[in-house]
Amino acid sequence: AQLDAAGFHQAHLQGADMTGASVPAVDFRGASLWMTKTPLLEAGGVADYADLAIKPLEESETGDLTRMIKNMPVRRVGERLGELLQPLLDPSQSQAWSANPDLARWQGLSLITQPVPPDQIKTHLTEYLGKLMCRTRWSNGSVATGVARRALTPQFRGDVIGIYEKIKDPSCPAAGSVPSKVLRDLGTAADIARGS
Repeated sequence: AQLDAAGFHQAHLQGADMTGASVPAVDFRGASLWMTKTPLLEAGGVADYADLAIKPLEESETGDLTRMIKNMPVRRVGERLGELLQPLLDPSQSQAWSANPDLARWQGLSLITQPVPPDQIKTHLTEYLGKLMCRTRWSNGSVATGVARRALTPQFRGDVIGIYEKIKDPSCPAAGSVPSKVLRDLGTAADIARGS
């Protein structure tokens, strides 16, 4: 999967299989991980792995997940989910993951936190997101809309003004495809950032 620039801030990714996934500029900050297979590791990119919560599910979380699976409206879906998540819900299998190489990789990523120097994160992230959302293949505005929504969050580490200006630039194929409300909200956030 191409997960470029996805926002997994504080997401629950326990049991996720990210094998082969592309994750440049992904925000993993505060995500919960256990028995989670690692994605492709980018060289010199701007993915953020700070504050990962790498730990097994607690008993209450296991109970909630089990109930959710049992209450799935489509029985086949619930059964399939149960099969896929069984290792995560089985304490012995979950504990065995402590020796898995993926655990060491996630722990290493959480220590690196950011391959770009702290004073350059804002610039690098903004440049990467700007180029990504203005690729011709994303001219329908879907990626630009996602980037704009990410830029509106309090934890955004890029430059909201730079993102707004890039979306408004006529040379960006997605310029006219971002929903007007999202564009208005982004414009307001850019004005606030400018101190207007």
